[in-house]
Amino acid sequence: MHTALSSRASCVVAGSRSNRLSLRTRQPRQTWSRAAVASSDAAETEEAFEERLAKLARRDKRGAKKPVEEAGAVASSAGFSTATATSAVAAAAAPVTDFSDEEVYFEGPPAAGDLALNIALAITVLWLPLTLASVGRYAWLKYKITNKRICVTSKAPFQDEQTQATYSEVVKVVSVPRGLGFWGDMVVNLRNGDKLEIRSIENFKEVQEYIETRAEEARTAKINAMT
Repeated sequence: MHTALSSRASCVVAGSRSNRLSLRTRQPRQTWSRAAVASSDAAETEEAFEERLAKLARRDKRGAKKPVEEAGAVASSAGFSTATATSAVAAAAAPVTDFSDEEVYFEGPPAAGDLALNIALAITVLWLPLTLASVGRYAWLKYKITNKRICVTSKAPFQDEQTQATYSEVVKVVSVPRGLGFWGDMVVNLRNGDKLEIRSIENFKEVQEYIETRAEEARTAKINAMT
């Protein structure tokens, strides 16, 4: 009888061991299947997110602000960066302007009078930083104003860039006279909140009037196109 009980106990122990082994061998399969499902869900989520962004970008440009705001909501719900989604939709909705046949109204560096005046005042030690800034502007800055855009190009060793804006982006132009009114500084306020600075430009009042006239024409053309 004792022998029978021991044999039964050994059978139970062996059965439990075999069950544990089978469970251990099955766990990697379950883990792999869960990872595959998670990966598949992530891929589907990303595809759906990109598809929704593409639909927002294709909407009417008259409601361009709304698709950009909705892109942020889509990004938040999908777990993506709101800033990245907003910039992507804004870039996709931005109009493309052809500058091939533009007419140049003004092109050149800052006023030579500003450079000469600052060099003359360099004899005072306190004015020397302003003199160096004036020399840098004259050597590295170039302004280009055409019938289609305003462009400021910098070729400085530490800052090589080009900033431009079309007249449809212009909201307001503010200018300040310099050098007894022979040249002046100008700030062009853009629709997105940016500011385009034009320092020491000759005939600044005429240039300001030209920019404001072109901006008004661009606004009128936009209104006519919407009606």
